[in-house]
Amino acid sequence: MMIVKSAAELRTAIANAKREALKDAQACGCKRIFPRDTNLATTDSRGQCDPRVEAEGPGFDGRWESVVELVQEVERSYPNVTSVYISGGFDGAESKAFYEACDYEPLIGEWTVEVWERKPSENRT
Repeated sequence: MMIVKSAAELRTAIANAKREALKDAQACGCKRIFPRDTNLATTDSRGQCDPRVEAEGPGFDGRWESVVELVQEVERSYPNVTSVYISGGFDGAESKAFYEACDYEPLIGEWTVEVWERKPSENRT
């Protein structure tokens, strides 16, 4: 069942989630904050799917169509998947030079937007 129903709703949900995560990141006291990649991912009853369904299909390129394609693939071929979500976060460092030298605090702010979940009656595991 789609939780987020449109591209506009998805953009709003991501913006709101990022804004809250950025507040957390800013509270850590790091002088510089750097965004992490945005990922389209799946979970099953044990956590993140392994193997990852999303690795075989479209990644999150910011397009609503990529989300819909992954959800359709999950519904068609992966009965163990229980949810599809988009996530990202922020890292912090004293400066860009420190960050580029891998001297930084990872995931000082994280965000997740669940976009689809399997109804309990649809679980076939």
